[in-house]
Amino acid sequence: MERSPGHNLIQFNLSDLEKATKGFKSSYKIGEGDFGAYYRGTIKLSGKSTPVLIQQIQGHVLQAKSDHSWVKELNTIAAMKHQNLLNLVGYCLSGGVRFVVGECTCIGSLSYFLSKLLLSWVKRLIIVQAAARALVYFHDHQIVLRSFKSSSIVIDENLKGKLFDQAVATFAQTEMQNSTPSSGQLDWSFMGFTTPEVDPHNKIKSTDNVYSFGVILLEIITGKPAFDVNRPKNERNLVEWIKSSVSGDETKLAQIMDPNLIGTSGCIKSAMRVLTLSSKCTEEDPKKRPSMSQVLKELAPIVEEYKKIHNEFVLMERQAERDAILCTGVADAIVRLIVALLSG
Repeated sequence: MERSPGHNLIQFNLSDLEKATKGFKSSYKIGEGDFGAYYRGTIKLSGKSTPVLIQQIQGHVLQAKSDHSWVKELNTIAAMKHQNLLNLVGYCLSGGVRFVVGECTCIGSLSYFLSKLLLSWVKRLIIVQAAARALVYFHDHQIVLRSFKSSSIVIDENLKGKLFDQAVATFAQTEMQNSTPSSGQLDWSFMGFTTPEVDPHNKIKSTDNVYSFGVILLEIITGKPAFDVNRPKNERNLVEWIKSSVSGDETKLAQIMDPNLIGTSGCIKSAMRVLTLSSKCTEEDPKKRPSMSQVLKELAPIVEEYKKIHNEFVLMERQAERDAILCTGVADAIVRLIVALLSG
């Protein structure tokens, strides 16, 4: 490994990454993005073993920029620091494949956890709020993500959400020549996140990221992926299915929600507010979509209100447990007293 002249990021050799992931062992793979897989690993940085996340980048996106241009832009983006962005430490160029290395003890992506039904509603809200903050930060600096989806949001050991798609970010309004696959090569897992409008110049805009964020909001409500060929034809595209089946009806919302959330205190009303926000984000006309700053502003009170409900519910449960223990203790004391009296 070495630091390239004029660059802050470390240029790793492929052997460094192979060593970190035990030869890209399948058990080290934690997810799959639109441009390649994600691997966890450990790399020595400044003589210290450091947990890292390694993103593989291959396919059509490589044609958008030369290696030199990509590394230059990556260094610029890596210099940006935010609590909800993964800290980039290096990259690797090898045989037509690029890799990005971020410092993180990552335990999975949002899409992974949703597929395993392992997240409570309050955790889902907190994680997407973290992603929204990172997106606002990017957009404020005129940077957009080419491919933003639930697999772009990684979750660390403290269950905090962070974005890790800086490697395929681009400065707003830049031309993306050859960055979209031909009709014969469409990645169906990405289809559900793409906007309905078609830009003849292949430009990626902040409104595209807003649309994708709206789709992610639907994913946390339903626990279902954005697009799934295994679902009935009218349910394959999550946005289209929910718009046609729910239409703001709270009773219908309960029918499409993740079953693991049903019965959770205050969840239905909270999810309805999230659904309303998602509808704004996924407007067909991009001019009608809110900015990410506006989205974050609307999301914040939803999250805070539900956190309050959640905390009150937890306190009530703990009090009930303490009361039960106290009642049991009193009952045991009475029994012991009666036994003592009878024995005497």
